[in-house]
Amino acid sequence: MSTSSIRPVPASTELLFSFSRNGRQIECELRDFGQRGVEVQFFSDRELFYGLRLATHALALEWAEAERRGWGWLTEEEAAAANDLRLALA
Repeated sequence: MSTSSIRPVPASTELLFSFSRNGRQIECELRDFGQRGVEVQFFSDRELFYGLRLATHALALEWAEAERRGWGWLTEEEAAAANDLRLALA
């Protein structure tokens, strides 16, 4: 068997965030492939729909957070702060 057809196994997998949106479960995982880089994978109801491999964990984390914010997905803390601001302005 050719080694080029063997998919590398990540050394570690880290769940970065998970939440429900429009009735779907959204998750983001970081998969560390060591020298081959760190892959950011977005899942919707456990189906991969989006991903990118970057050189380092720090770059992968930064890109994943930028994507999350770009999609308008808020953390619990961000949502609470936005709600507090709305109440203060009301």
